[in-house]
Amino acid sequence: MNIKTNKTAGKAEAKVAKQRVGLLALSEDKDDELKPFDYQMVLRLLKYLRPYRKLVIAAVLVSAVAALLGITFPYFLKQAIDVCVKNKDLQHLWNIGIIMAVIAISQYLLLILQGRLLVKTAQSAIFDIRVQLFEHLQHLSLSFFDRQKAGRIILRLTNDVDALDELLTNGIMTLFVDTLSLVCVIVIMFFVDWQLMLLMFMLIPAFFLVITYMQRAMLHVSRSMRKQLSAVNANLNEALLGIKVTQAFNRESLNCEMFGEINESNYRSSQQFVRLNALFWVMMGMLEESYNVALLLCGGVLLVFGATTLGTVAAFYAYGTFITHPMRHISELFNIISRVMAACERIFEILDIHPEVSDKPAALAADELRGVVEFAGVNFSYKADEPVLRDINFSVAAGQTVALVGPTGAGKTTIINLVCRFYDAVDGVVKIDGVDVREYKQRDFRSNIAVVLQDVFVFAGTVIDNIRYGKPDATPDAVIETAKMVGLHDYIETLPEKYQTEIFENGSNLSTGQKQLLAFARALIRRPQILILDEATANIDSQAEQKIQTALAKLLEGRTAFVIAHRLSTIRNADMIMVIKDGIIAEHGTHEQLLQLNGEYASLYDRGFSDEE
Repeated sequence: MNIKTNKTAGKAEAKVAKQRVGLLALSEDKDDELKPFDYQMVLRLLKYLRPYRKLVIAAVLVSAVAALLGITFPYFLKQAIDVCVKNKDLQHLWNIGIIMAVIAISQYLLLILQGRLLVKTAQSAIFDIRVQLFEHLQHLSLSFFDRQKAGRIILRLTNDVDALDELLTNGIMTLFVDTLSLVCVIVIMFFVDWQLMLLMFMLIPAFFLVITYMQRAMLHVSRSMRKQLSAVNANLNEALLGIKVTQAFNRESLNCEMFGEINESNYRSSQQFVRLNALFWVMMGMLEESYNVALLLCGGVLLVFGATTLGTVAAFYAYGTFITHPMRHISELFNIISRVMAACERIFEILDIHPEVSDKPAALAADELRGVVEFAGVNFSYKADEPVLRDINFSVAAGQTVALVGPTGAGKTTIINLVCRFYDAVDGVVKIDGVDVREYKQRDFRSNIAVVLQDVFVFAGTVIDNIRYGKPDATPDAVIETAKMVGLHDYIETLPEKYQTEIFENGSNLSTGQKQLLAFARALIRRPQILILDEATANIDSQAEQKIQTALAKLLEGRTAFVIAHRLSTIRNADMIMVIKDGIIAEHGTHEQLLQLNGEYASLYDRGFSDEE
């Protein structure tokens, strides 16, 4: 193992890091609530309907036929009054009644078919959006998740995606069918009685003024509601995950107060939206009643002077419904868009984030690495002007075990993150087998690496599923062999269904040590060329550790290993120990060599390691 120690800061420390926070943080700024309406967002959403355009066309045609059938009702009403009633022609009146009944039945059958087509189309599109969003999240860099609250991300994948259903289900029909119906009704009314038609033209601008004004106000409130709901969800997620710590520190009452304050903000935003929505429909109702009153007065005057007929006035009353209802629907569409746009912005914001760590177009395959690791002039910062690693230089031969020790926050885990390429170096290069890790395909590269962390995450499923999580094609015999190597097999045999036993959420039916052993088996079954142990034995008792140390002696042969640990038994036999302090390599050597130096390592040994002996 070769190593260069440099205790001075590197010249270039954070060229790229200073841009990371702004690029990777999800927007929660108050100014976002005041952004203008972006219709391109809706058009982008509608692109998800392209794979189902046949269903969309069929639904539109069915809806159009149903709407056109409905428009004929006022015409038959006029005929019934002006012809049948006036002339007392009961036979003709009976025929008109039959025609209207057939039209009504046909219309409602078509509406049922329309509903089924729309639901199938909308749910298919929403399914695609949710899958795309989940897949995109799976491939985002670790830096993104380090800076986000899980609750906010979950909300975008669930509530925000569900919010799209209203627009995709009803919005298309409202946009096309109601517009078609409105145009057709206006044309028919113009030919029936152009004088009364002028009355409607006077009210239509008032409808659109109300729509425009209320749409802007409701968009602002909708964004605020989404933001507050995100905060509620994030706080709730954090509270549930940390319930043990909460109860241990008697934080229940204080946490309830904090949640109450966050929930109060969400409540106020919701109430503001409800008030605006109620005001909107009151104003729309007033406009409709204004039309009815104006029709009564103007129609009555025209009747008195013989300029129109009673049937025409009745037809116009019915046609008024066919105008005001589409206007209502179009108005509601704008309100839906206002609510949905806030969700669209949040969904597309995630989809527009590009992974910070990504494969090059001509990335190299890494089917089987030897495990030679080299750091050359590596500098790294998570945040601008806050260097974590400075001018790190070392090389590790294949099969060597390297122990990283040092105080908390020194940069040990960051070195591991760079080896695994969870992050890329700001300056310098990290090489595996003499090749810059940025040249490899990530999937191939990481298939040669296994990681065991101190805080083990256990997935929902069976014991065997958790062990072969990173190697789904592992045979049951391979799983059992690995479990025996880490000393977990005997415990599994005591479980009710042995390897098919279901593990509770977050492994609550396993002890901390058992979860750690399971994670160890999960890593070792991959037979990695590079093994990462980050405080992997911290939560295991002495008896269990003896089993692991015996297994490690065999498993580390021929594998490169990086070990972060505070237990002397875990690091004393390492080929090389590196002492990391303030982002630099302060010392390096074997256990005996570093004790003889009587420096940083000797100080750590005296303060902690020697207690184990």
